[in-house]
Amino acid sequence: MKRAAALAAVFLGLLLGSGAARADTPAASYATSGCAGAPVWRIGYRVWGAASDQTNDEPPAPKLGAAALPEAEKQARLLAEQVGPMSACGVRIAIDVYDLTGATWQFQTYKGPNGWTYDEVAPDALAFRDAHGYDSVFDAYPVGGIRGYLGLTYMMNRVSLFPVMPVSYVPSYLVLMHEWLHQVVWFYRDVAWPTDDVHGACEHGYTGGPCGEIPAYFADLLQGKVAENGQLLGIRPGDWLRDGTPAHLKPISPISPVRPSPAPPISPFSVSGFDLPASVDASGNLYNDQLAATVFTFETNRPPQQTPKIWLESFDYGWKQVGSQVTSPAFDGSRTHGSISLAQLAPDGLGTGAYRVAWSFPESPTVSGASKSFNVFERPLQLRSVTVVPRISLGALRSASVSIVLDRPGEIDVRVDRLVGSRWRVVWWHSVDSQQETKLPLAAFVTTANGTRAGSYRILVATQGTVPLDAEPSASFTLVRQ
Repeated sequence: MKRAAALAAVFLGLLLGSGAARADTPAASYATSGCAGAPVWRIGYRVWGAASDQTNDEPPAPKLGAAALPEAEKQARLLAEQVGPMSACGVRIAIDVYDLTGATWQFQTYKGPNGWTYDEVAPDALAFRDAHGYDSVFDAYPVGGIRGYLGLTYMMNRVSLFPVMPVSYVPSYLVLMHEWLHQVVWFYRDVAWPTDDVHGACEHGYTGGPCGEIPAYFADLLQGKVAENGQLLGIRPGDWLRDGTPAHLKPISPISPVRPSPAPPISPFSVSGFDLPASVDASGNLYNDQLAATVFTFETNRPPQQTPKIWLESFDYGWKQVGSQVTSPAFDGSRTHGSISLAQLAPDGLGTGAYRVAWSFPESPTVSGASKSFNVFERPLQLRSVTVVPRISLGALRSASVSIVLDRPGEIDVRVDRLVGSRWRVVWWHSVDSQQETKLPLAAFVTTANGTRAGSYRILVATQGTVPLDAEPSASFTLVRQ
């Protein structure tokens, strides 16, 4: 299964080497005191008592003990208390702790290229986040095996996971802060961050704890005071006030275009524009099938004497050029108005991620800069129809098929269940590289090592991720002997 989520993790080598249930009311809530006027980053923190992983062979997860919830509440309170002074009142945290110790989380895992087991985001996490207006969601839950990390953040979803292993405890406030900071770096990626941002403490000479949880480094990171190459890097109070938080964005003030000035020829060369086009929505997002329609325009105060260069940069622990594509823009007759589309800058397309357009006009002196950043996503596949004959005899099974129609070719997840007594049992479950219309033989679904059995069957199709356990069927059919 292809995955495009951006991840960040607190690795055990850094830290140790030195369901479906919902709760409407928090068990406890904590907020940073003082710091009036600072933006408030709101977090929903769910503490699950049990977890059931049906996707790997590790031992069953033991239930969290009675002390888990009080300890989680204590660490949440410390997180809210400490972020005020550590950020010099640049930001506040309001965190709600939900008691799900009586609930079981049915989560999914997958193997990474390094062989580690990674946990998926809970199916209801994004709906929970948006229903409560949270900027972030934290989920802590027991696991039966050993993970290579104490925290894992899906930054584009703003969800952090904290597996409580048999050899560890609920995460400390510094582990919570570490994963929260990954979300801060992702959201405020226009800020000048030090090398390796959240993971850079030891590299920048900080001591006093494991490299991933040194309070003095976190404080300097939150106040723009990390020294690197003669500069002080990190986020400053003005950055928080400028942008707000992910769920509570500050409105973007419209920028009036700057018209060419009748300045004398000796005036300094200047460039204006490169604003985000209308195809980029208010949150800075667009789909990767909109590249040709995403056109950046600019103006200069006089025709450039040298050919300007424009390229794309992506964010990966700092801004880096995408490939080697450097393009010259198209000018109008006056040579003072130009434009360029993302399709010209990325003729092979773009994957999911954060980007910006950078430019350089080699005049005297050279004038350069970059646009505001924007996020590119792959447009989700759309399932148009699933068609199957509702009643099929065993004799006709070999020629029978199910037709699946999508809006375009792509990878889908298909599951077939058979009704046994009053319960549905999985008989076939695979990922399929589908054309826009694909026909799959039913015989492959219902023929097992025990032969082919008559009865009621249902077909479930998912165009994003795996088919949820409680998904609605896309089609159904009955297999009869005559």
